Amino acid sequence: MELAQMHQKMIYPIVRVRCMRAGGSGVIVYSKDHDGEGQTYILTNHHVVESHISFDQKWDGLAGRDVKTEVRSPVEVDIFKYRDLSWEEGQISVGADIVAWDKSFDLALLQLRSSEVQKYTAKLYPRDLIKELRIGQETLTVGCSLGHKPVPSQMGMITSLDETIENQRWWMHSSSTIFGNSGGACYVLNRMEVFGITARIAVSFAGFSPDPITWLSYVIPVSRVYNWLEEMHYDFIFNPSKSIEECAKEREEAADHLRQAWETRFRREQEIAYGPHSFGASPQPEEEAEE
Repeated sequence: MELAQMHQKMIYPIVRVRCMRAGGSGVIVYSKDHDGEGQTYILTNHHVVESHISFDQKWDGLAGRDVKTEVRSPVEVDIFKYRDLSWEEGQISVGADIVAWDKSFDLALLQLRSSEVQKYTAKLYPRDLIKELRIGQETLTVGCSLGHKPVPSQMGMITSLDETIENQRWWMHSSSTIFGNSGGACYVLNRMEVFGITARIAVSFAGFSPDPITWLSYVIPVSRVYNWLEEMHYDFIFNPSKSIEECAKEREEAADHLRQAWETRFRREQEIAYGPHSFGASPQPEEEAEE
């Protein structure tokens, strides 16, 4: 393995994500110039940024009732600069918006509030080669362990491709992982590409407190990452045939479809409660018949 490539493809794309109640890691998966401005996207875990997602009850005049509204506050992302492959020259902190998230998949996508194109991005393991992954292939985890700057772990290997936790498929590897690595990347070593997003480690409750088993680590499979990015209409990140504009239009159309479905459902509820042609109206008292 060529050392410079290891740094550029596996260490430099990793960032530290700082939040109100917690923190973790993230991996830059896209950074390109778009109409003179850089567009940079970072994958991380939902549980890393969860404290920045809340829901408020607000009055909706159309619905005539309180409606739960989602509120997302920005997070801070630390990007590190290096020299001579080993010495940190400094770091820059940039705000980032949570543009997509999924609690059940434990995934979130951040967009940097910066127009600067980042020099180093990580590559996802090719979708068409996922079926060729095998137990025993060497892996390397990189993340902000215990809030430190990005550090590579002890090398390990793929140990399982069919773990099931909470009705979700997970992959397991033996590269050392610890708190703070969440949202970082686990790479297949020979290709230096993202095998999965670090999310869980095994914990033993043999003593008085839980003890992390750092060499039993679980990642969100890269196959699920691909599927999720497609579902969220951010597949331009890995699909060069899709543009940012196309994906934005798809997201808008999907939002319109959901809004129309909600309005149709609400109209039907109103008709059941108050009769036909009552959408947006309140029930009126019956008029007394004239004698």
